[in-house]
Amino acid sequence: MQRLSHYFQGGHCFYKNEEKLLAALEPSDFVVTCDEHGKLMTSRELAAFLEKKQDSGTRRMVVIIGDAPGLTPALKERSNFTWSFSPLTFPHELAQVIAAEQLYRAATILKGEKYHYG
Repeated sequence: MQRLSHYFQGGHCFYKNEEKLLAALEPSDFVVTCDEHGKLMTSRELAAFLEKKQDSGTRRMVVIIGDAPGLTPALKERSNFTWSFSPLTFPHELAQVIAAEQLYRAATILKGEKYHYG
């Protein structure tokens, strides 16, 4: 997560309470939920997606990973985009690592750095 701060402003927060999470969202936030039924993307496609959001004026993107029971209907409704890492289901702790890694990888692709070799 620390490496992400080099590329993205902001940080990460963990909410155990859905009401607090929803209250923390701003109306202008672009909300990405993570779910196995979402859109699968390669690392390069994720980089292009992030670049497009940045170019379109997206001020803040919020990535939400559900816990063991998954995403609630309220979170799914607030979502602007659903991202899938795989058709498999992962524990949310592992999903956090996957999301951080892929966001870092996408940022290095956009900057032309040599982290991504594919």
